[in-house]
Amino acid sequence: MKKWISFILVLVLALVLIGCGGGDDPVDPTPGPGPVVEDVKPTKIEISGQKEEIEIGEEFTITVKVLPDNATDKKVRYSTSSSAIATIKEGKVTGISAGTATITVTANADKNVKAEFTVTVKGEEETPPEPVIIPPTAIAITGKNQVELGKNINLAITAEPEGAKKDVTWESSNNDILTVNNGIVKGIALGKATVTATSTLDPTVQATYEIEVIEAVEVVTKKPESVEVFSSETEIYEGSTLQLIATVYPNEAVQNVVWESTKPEVATIDQSGKVTAITEGTTYIIAYSQVDSSVKSSRVKIKVLKDATAGIPLPNFEGYNIIFMHNTKIDPTGEDYTSISKTFEQTAWAEIQSEYNCTLIDESFPADASWGPNRYKWINEMSAVGQAQADFYQVPIGWLGSMVTGNSIVPVDSFYSKWGKSQMASIQKVGSTIQGKLFGISEGADITKVYADLGIYFNVGMLEKYKIQNPAELFNKGEWNYSQFTQWVESAQALLPSDIKVLSGHPYYYWIGMVSAAGTKISDTVKVQINLFDDVPVRAAELLRTLNLSGTMTGVAEWMESSGAFFDQKALCSTGWLWFCKGSSRWPSDIWGEDSRFGYVPFPWPDNLSKEATRVKVGTDEVVWTIAAQRERPTYVTNEDLYRMLVDYFYRVKRYQQADPSFDAEAIKRGTLEKKLDDQESIEAMLYFTFDKTVVDLTDAIYDSISGCPFTSNLASIVNSGADYVQTQQEDYTIFEQKFYALYGLGA
Repeated sequence: MKKWISFILVLVLALVLIGCGGGDDPVDPTPGPGPVVEDVKPTKIEISGQKEEIEIGEEFTITVKVLPDNATDKKVRYSTSSSAIATIKEGKVTGISAGTATITVTANADKNVKAEFTVTVKGEEETPPEPVIIPPTAIAITGKNQVELGKNINLAITAEPEGAKKDVTWESSNNDILTVNNGIVKGIALGKATVTATSTLDPTVQATYEIEVIEAVEVVTKKPESVEVFSSETEIYEGSTLQLIATVYPNEAVQNVVWESTKPEVATIDQSGKVTAITEGTTYIIAYSQVDSSVKSSRVKIKVLKDATAGIPLPNFEGYNIIFMHNTKIDPTGEDYTSISKTFEQTAWAEIQSEYNCTLIDESFPADASWGPNRYKWINEMSAVGQAQADFYQVPIGWLGSMVTGNSIVPVDSFYSKWGKSQMASIQKVGSTIQGKLFGISEGADITKVYADLGIYFNVGMLEKYKIQNPAELFNKGEWNYSQFTQWVESAQALLPSDIKVLSGHPYYYWIGMVSAAGTKISDTVKVQINLFDDVPVRAAELLRTLNLSGTMTGVAEWMESSGAFFDQKALCSTGWLWFCKGSSRWPSDIWGEDSRFGYVPFPWPDNLSKEATRVKVGTDEVVWTIAAQRERPTYVTNEDLYRMLVDYFYRVKRYQQADPSFDAEAIKRGTLEKKLDDQESIEAMLYFTFDKTVVDLTDAIYDSISGCPFTSNLASIVNSGADYVQTQQEDYTIFEQKFYALYGLGA
């Protein structure tokens, strides 16, 4: 009887967790309530250490106390009435400019519980020296000398001498043929006209440029010529699954394929590319272009095996403490741990500790190993002196190259071939295969994963206030190509006040997102080639430059994580990631007060493609576990046994998921999105992207961090300042090429 009662309690808990949906944020999780006995809400906040007056540049740190002492959630959020006067971050106030600002501390658990104080910043700001203005003696117009009917081109100004001011007024000799505004030329009718640029400093300094308006060239979708199937595996075990990826070439060809297994009785394959092993034997997988079935891939041999490791006894760790250092918690027994699979994970966690005779310990990285380069450098430093502080490190795939060079992690290829059972997600396997060796360990393909992540996020309240059409609705209707996107941006700008822009965020994110939307990869790890100067990347950059010149973008490269135009309601949209939404350290749930609602729309696709052909980028946000090198362990604790233990834990969790008839992956994904987004059209747009509608592009992962990737600053210069695309990107191409081939030229 007791067993039945226990079973019912576990089942009820599982149903409650599933009904809640959601999961951990990938980088900066905001923990939800755990199974505590009593949830004690905060009632008061006390602040000490504040100052009434400070000088410009002066700093002080406040101390915050949340009452009552037994409040369940004591986290707080900081805000300032004017970041131009005084800023606050993690309790530290800094004087920026003369004036008075109100500092507010708000309880995380109840936004109505808050405390505030005012601080006056005194002092006169240094008057910057008058800029030296060099009048031009000569100017010239550069750019294309033809524009297609109904389309735009961008013109630029060069000036002599070096450093001379380039500000000009523009004029067309015939506005019925073409118009020019801020250097943007639009073709109105067939014919020729002359564009004149006149210096604003000296009207006698002029330049002319003849431009011809020609018939619009129809952009034809490229015909498929070949299909490549990436398979990270050639052997799988009975009952297991394997996800394949197909890429259609050339770039801009429709990426949709039809899959076939020559022996479905051995292994089947669905139209997302997921292979399911049925029984021992061999089959061949073929991918056909959906556009032209005569274009197909080579046959991919898949051998289904029986599990030969089933009878091997489990290792005995003799009570050894296995330490996990993480960014996202792995121990499911903590009260603040949130996961859809928490019940299954708790069961597997207890079983592993009992059956392997070990203790699993979940630890955060120390303060001097903060997120980013500091963390992997710390890992490498500990390894160099033979004092690795953990058995497993959780890191993004972008750090692996530096950690391999630092000899701080262990290759796991041989362990994977024996114990991995072909279950590692292909994205993670490609990304963590460095110089032909595998270094990552993952939970395997996650059927609850939302693949659409990086995108354009918008302020739903502002959208409704100014009666702007919902862009996610346009996407869902299939009306979201480059031209339709441009029309929406221009029409939205016309409805917004003059001090609010439609688009903010980082030009690099727009660019890489638009390239991926075309099914193109800057870093193609299937063919092991780079497409930086392909037509799609160039056209995407040109479109963004046009939007910037039209006054619909802020013209500032902002990561938009904790400040900026999107925060200040000076922009309708921003680039960002799903976990930013309602994340306490990024875009808090009350970012714009009571009406704080988030929406999402994917990046647009080229005019010659369709919604069915569009894709989203995945890859650089992937996180894997690694085995630490130079860790002092007893001789009976081997790297292979540690690997076996961890993947055994992951696979047990998945087996329990699959065995539970109430575990609904689709409902979980929807629940995850409903916690983050406040717009149903946006949720439908995100759910549209299943695994087969993704492209794996690891461009950012080649560098230690997104900010360390030179293409981020390059795109800011190209889009915001009009720098030449080819010339600007070429300057960093050689080093990028060397890094790419060093990491993925072997075994990719």
